[in-house]
Amino acid sequence: DIELGLPLSLQPNVAESATLTVAGRAIILSHPRVDQQSMFEQRVLQEFCSRQDCQSLTAPANSLQPIPVSAAQVAPQWLFNGSGPVCSHDGIELMFANTSNLSRYRSLCEQLLQEASRLATEIAWQQRHGVAVNWDTLVVQAIPGRPEHQVLVNNAGDSILVTIPLLYSNADLLERLRPWLQSRFAGEEVPATVKLDAADYGWE
Repeated sequence: DIELGLPLSLQPNVAESATLTVAGRAIILSHPRVDQQSMFEQRVLQEFCSRQDCQSLTAPANSLQPIPVSAAQVAPQWLFNGSGPVCSHDGIELMFANTSNLSRYRSLCEQLLQEASRLATEIAWQQRHGVAVNWDTLVVQAIPGRPEHQVLVNNAGDSILVTIPLLYSNADLLERLRPWLQSRFAGEEVPATVKLDAADYGWE
């Protein structure tokens, strides 16, 4: 309706959220759970920017690397040597001690790399649109009754909604991946490389 040029108004309401009125119809832009309001607002913005070019409105002049709306499917590389198989993708290496359960290892590796890629994309997207990220206090929380996880990115309550069960179940893993997450879309010539041992996380 907005694109058709119908009458539009946007105003705050008493609940500290916004009300959008288009052609006489009101839409209250608020989440039923107050603690998820900021996450809801970010998803609205992301949905809008997936359909419209937001770069001229929100991207800083020093944006060096394009960020996809969603993370692409990863295709890990495998190396087999005397110390065991190693899977890797885009600066993350996951080492296994043997090939006794290779099919399971392949699945684990793909899931880990996909989760890391998805989280990096979401965080970079938030940064590109003005959200400050406190790398020292990233927190992954479960959402009751839902498969997604909520990642708190700063003390102001800004958050990301993303499905990352491996990162959620291994608190040390997020800390180990932090340098990689920071450098993923930072335009660095040599992005951070993270080497992980599957045994450290009970994956062997």
